[in-house]
Formats: sequence, structure tokens, C-alpha cells
Amino acid sequence: MIISHKHKFIYLHVPKTAGSSVSTFFSQYLGDNDILNGWNHPLREGIPYNKNTLKTVNSKLGLKMVSKAINLRLKDRKLFERPIIDYAFREVLKKKMGTNSRHATAKHLKNFDKKSWDKYFKFAFVRNPYAHAISCWMWDEEKWPIINNKRIENKKKLKKEEFIKYLKNLRKKIGKERSYFKIPGNKIYLIDNKISVDFIGKFENLNKDIIKIQKILKLPKEKIPLKHTKRNTTKNYLKSYSKESKKLVEEIWKKEFELFNYKYPN
Repeated sequence: MIISHKHKFIYLHVPKTAGSSVSTFFSQYLGDNDILNGWNHPLREGIPYNKNTLKTVNSKLGLKMVSKAINLRLKDRKLFERPIIDYAFREVLKKKMGTNSRHATAKHLKNFDKKSWDKYFKFAFVRNPYAHAISCWMWDEEKWPIINNKRIENKKKLKKEEFIKYLKNLRKKIGKERSYFKIPGNKIYLIDNKISVDFIGKFENLNKDIIKIQKILKLPKEKIPLKHTKRNTTKNYLKSYSKESKKLVEEIWKKEFELFNYKYPN
């Protein structure tokens, strides 16, 4: 999630729609007072914390959260994936925004800063549900462990019955607030069941839609190009589908099918 006062835009991060790449790309335009609640990928590209982040953490609550983060990172060994300052910043921000999630919803942001919400250009990205479902399964944080700051991916073929089991379990979780990783994702950009942002790009048209946003915002030429390193993770995803799993995806992502007219690829 990004709130840029400098360039007057708000980005809402729907999970598994190239959000890390999009956040990193637009983080190069951040001003001193802008808000980004996910710094791990920008840091890897050499983009440093801005003044607002460091000022927020340099407070009584912020330093308390830094101490907490250090203890957590000593236990889970996820320092590189979940930087200490980033964690502390999001925990302090939670007091005002109501969430520490990188996937803050439109309601969170509107309540947090209604003035900016009403005036700024707001955008998000969506993805073909059939590919989105596979990507969510492959990168389920509860499934794949982090060892020595590296995600241990499943190199075996995705079994159809395992995918069905995952989808059924996911269906049970839909709408439960305890899950910050909001899937299918429409609650992030919907308010009262209506699209609340000005532009929704598509994962499948990522580069073209990024250029559109740059033109709308009249942003200067980028110094760091858009990097989309995870784009091939679902290359052969259609092989994992059965009639049952297809039906489950159509049920879980029902709103996305209605809004964006996605079809099952031929």
C-alpha cells in the first residue's frame, strides 16, 4: 500500500497481482512525507526508507516495536524478508489505520485519511482468477517455510487433489478478518460492494497499465525499471485444473468474474 502526497496517488495492493513489483516501482517516486507499508523489496533495489518512516519509528511506541521485531526475527530468521524497521513502522501505523497489513483495504485508507482519499488518484491491480488461485496456493505463507531468508518452494508437480483441498479450505476463510492475506482480494478495492478506486489495471497487461498510470500522474522518467520476477510461477497452471477445482474458483472469485469478465483460457 502506498499513499503519495508528493504525486497525489494511492495504491492498493491486492495479494498475488505483482504487488511487490508495483510497490517497488512506485516507491522510487516517494516524497519525505509519503507512506509505504512494505519496504522489503524497495530496500533490495537500493531505495532507502524515507523521512516519514524513520520519524515514525523514532518514537516511544516505534522503539518498543523495534525491540519486539528484533526478538521475532531472532526466532523466525526472517530478517531479510521482514525488516525490523518495516515491521515497527507498520505496527505504529496500525494504531491509526486499524491494520498493519500491506494489503490495507479501501475502507482502512478512507477512514485513515479521507481528505487524501477523496482527492488523490487511486489504483489497484487484479488478475485472471484461474491463475490467481494457483499463485495463491503456490505462495501460501502457511505452507512454504522460510529458511535462511529464502523461501523453500514446492518443486513437485501440483497435485489436483491438493489444490482442491486448498480451495475448499480457502472458501471457509473468506471474509474472516483474522486473515490479513485477503483472497480473492475484492474487499481491498470495493466499498459497499462498489469499485472505489479510479483505475484497476490487469496483471496480464501490467507494463501497459503501469505506463498509463505514469501518464495520468505525469510522473518523471523512472530510474528503476519495473521488475516482475515472479511472472512465470503459474506458467502451466491449466494442467492443475479439474472440473471441481474450476467450479470452486468460479465460486470464490465470483465478484472478479462479474466485474472484469475473465474467462477460462483456451
